[in-house]
Amino acid sequence: MTQTVNTPTVDVQQAERAIAVLAPAWTTRIIIELDDYGPLPASQQGSVFPDIPHKLRAPTLRSLQQRHLITTRRQAEETVYDLTPAAAQLGPVYDTLNTWARTHLPATFAAPYTARVDITLNLLRQRQAVPLLTGLAHAPRTAQDLAVAAVVNGDRRAVEATGHQLSRLTEAGLVTQVTHPAAEAPSYALTTAGIALLEPLEVLSAWAAEHPGVHATEAAAPVLTATRFEPPSTTLTAGTLRGRAA
Repeated sequence: MTQTVNTPTVDVQQAERAIAVLAPAWTTRIIIELDDYGPLPASQQGSVFPDIPHKLRAPTLRSLQQRHLITTRRQAEETVYDLTPAAAQLGPVYDTLNTWARTHLPATFAAPYTARVDITLNLLRQRQAVPLLTGLAHAPRTAQDLAVAAVVNGDRRAVEATGHQLSRLTEAGLVTQVTHPAAEAPSYALTTAGIALLEPLEVLSAWAAEHPGVHATEAAAPVLTATRFEPPSTTLTAGTLRGRAA
């Protein structure tokens, strides 16, 4: 297949840091809520986030603070949560992730904005997804070529995982196998969806580079694992999610 010519510039480490910071559960949900409706008094957590289990609300908000995505202040003897400057600039990042899902994952068309953002982030957070996708950006390569690149970068675990991860990316529709009669081993190339995913990676990379203070923490909330859209339950409708329409 033909690869894209105008390949976005992606800093793999910056992109992976951004994904690690933004992928934990309810991160998108909370940031969009604060972006759309402004600072949140602590006393309103339950009414605004009924979908987040009660025992997980405080740890989740604390995790966002540790990742430098939200900040707190005292106002009228109450704690108020608000976005940090880094989180306040996530609009273009989320819009790009959302647009990719709407375009390349038809099953997500009716999903809330937040769900599409999270689904795209979870595709990208798969082990070695970012270096493999960017490694295939310019031309098809064999699994061995990609493994050699991993060795050059000093990541031997990546070598062991290359074949398995290429299979997973193929199953996800991001990579396809290209067989040439004269070749000893098949090559792998990005699909149309995989090529398009380079743009969100570039935006994530740029956002992380602009905000070196944001970082993932071991105490981060669990990461949403779904990579497919499941119709929301009655308590997770587009209304309660306050998701953007498109």
